Amino acid sequence: MDGQAYKLKHAVTFPYLDFSTTEMRRAACDAEVRLNRRTAPCLYLGVMPVSRGTSGGFLLNNSRDPVEWLVEMTRLGQDVLFDLLAEKNQLDRPVMEDLAEQIFTFHDREKSVTGLDGAGIVRSIIENNNQCLTEFAEGVLEQALVERDRDITTGRALDYLEA
Repeated sequence: MDGQAYKLKHAVTFPYLDFSTTEMRRAACDAEVRLNRRTAPCLYLGVMPVSRGTSGGFLLNNSRDPVEWLVEMTRLGQDVLFDLLAEKNQLDRPVMEDLAEQIFTFHDREKSVTGLDGAGIVRSIIENNNQCLTEFAEGVLEQALVERDRDITTGRALDYLEA
């Protein structure tokens, strides 16, 4: 691990997510830190305000009125990322099994959530993603790949949801 990293929430609004105001982005940063500290306490350091200085530049962690919020994190070294280890053929079975055991233990300890239409929520997210791809991917992403990914994602997810 080397240094720090900062995550900024963009001012976006989707049917399932609203980051349109500074306070909503702060709440999302707070929630991200609170949730992710459960499994990575050394990575998630806190939430940091961003303010405007008297000369117009940005100031980090200043007491002036915040204009934005950041998730402050410890930068994770690239040499430990699973995708890069896999590319180098260095991702071994014991490491993957250890991670799987940690994930299982974490989920096994958590309380079940009831009273939500989980399948309906996932379905609406898939539909929104497909709509966004239709509206914004043209000219940016190769259309054949977009359609293939949409078909795979939608088909697999809907098959699972209906099972």
